[in-house]
Amino acid sequence: MDINFKLDFFYYQEKAILDGRDPKMIELTPDIDKFEKFLKTQPLDKIIELLIHTYKDKYAQTQFWIMKLLVSNSLLIDDKYPSYLDEETDTFLSSKKIDRNDLKHFICKMILDLEKGCYFSNYIEFAFMKEQNINKFKEAVERSLDGKQYQILQSNGEITFKVENSPIAKVEITNKKIKTVFNPEKWIAYYGLG
Repeated sequence: MDINFKLDFFYYQEKAILDGRDPKMIELTPDIDKFEKFLKTQPLDKIIELLIHTYKDKYAQTQFWIMKLLVSNSLLIDDKYPSYLDEETDTFLSSKKIDRNDLKHFICKMILDLEKGCYFSNYIEFAFMKEQNINKFKEAVERSLDGKQYQILQSNGEITFKVENSPIAKVEITNKKIKTVFNPEKWIAYYGLG
């Protein structure tokens, strides 16, 4: 993956500092800013490639995907959640809240793991405004899964990657959306502060 920033912020547990900010997060801020610019300027296949890359080997923090997609006045915009999502735990961003004009919505579906006492991402879904070239996304997923064992299944206009030994359990691709489902055995609890 050819990017001009490090991905360390996805895996760093920010420390609570009384009357201050974790110095490591201050150090990581330029990379977070470059990631935000990447999200807002790169083509969709590159964004999906990066998403898969960030979760391929280690479970990443989802908060950065959510917060850096938002438009600046997102708190003033009311989004109607689909009935299958929980407004208290899940994240739904309609096109009105996303700082891109080619995404119909973004979903992060959460699951409560009672044993660990934490919420974890069950899946992340990007839906597109217009139908996309499915093979372009297939190639992006293949590039980002380089070095991993996976199986590709194709049926009825859908391509599914079943991934072994990864935080990613599977990636489902259609010409309208991409859904990345995570492996519960690889979940890591992050307690985000910002």
